[in-house]
Amino acid sequence: MPKSVIWLICAAAILPSPAMAQFKFDTTELELRTAAGLRAISNLKPGETAHASFIILCSEAENLYVSKTQLLDDKPSGYSDYRVTLVDNDHVSLFIGEQKPGELLSNMAKTLRGARLRSCSTAGWDISDLYQVTEINTYTSASQLFEALKKP
Repeated sequence: MPKSVIWLICAAAILPSPAMAQFKFDTTELELRTAAGLRAISNLKPGETAHASFIILCSEAENLYVSKTQLLDDKPSGYSDYRVTLVDNDHVSLFIGEQKPGELLSNMAKTLRGARLRSCSTAGWDISDLYQVTEINTYTSASQLFEALKKP
């Protein structure tokens, strides 16, 4: 048998075939984050609060939402003060603190403007993968929040 035929037979034997097992990537984003030691909002128990370096909100029908896979931190970061409390299986409350003196109103407006511009459905987020925000800094509407922040 010629050497070229033997090489072809050997090559065919080691090439993957449809009958060979394929690696399945069958884990969720949350499972990967948990395995990596990263905590997400969905890891919290009702009533538990954690810090976040940043928060990504989206809006739908005048309601605010945050992803269940939003990453959390063990302590506040040096440049932001976001706190997330899991209220129940479907809701969270947020606290947005002052990063620099006198900038709370501006920071709140920027955070909420981003959410207004980011529709959950347009961003491709399924509502079942999100928590609805019930309050920010104890206020249940943006108008209440901004009115309170304007007061000296």
